Amino acid sequence: MQEELAREFEGVKQSELQFETRSLREILSVHSQDFTDWRYLDDPESLSSDPIDTLQYVGCAVLNVYNAD
Repeated sequence: MQEELAREFEGVKQSELQFETRSLREILSVHSQDFTDWRYLDDPESLSSDPIDTLQYVGCAVLNVYNAD
């Protein structure tokens, strides 16, 4: 499953995120604390500076693989 997700995300990157050089795992690692950071939004300055679009494309790749089964 992990390999399939990585392949799907590479396809998404080629068509939608040509500027992105990180792997799926690297992007997920950057966003690993998002729930905790975004839960209350008391300090919006602390939010990740990583573009949210990238995380949305990760979600698309996950849904593509999930829906293909």
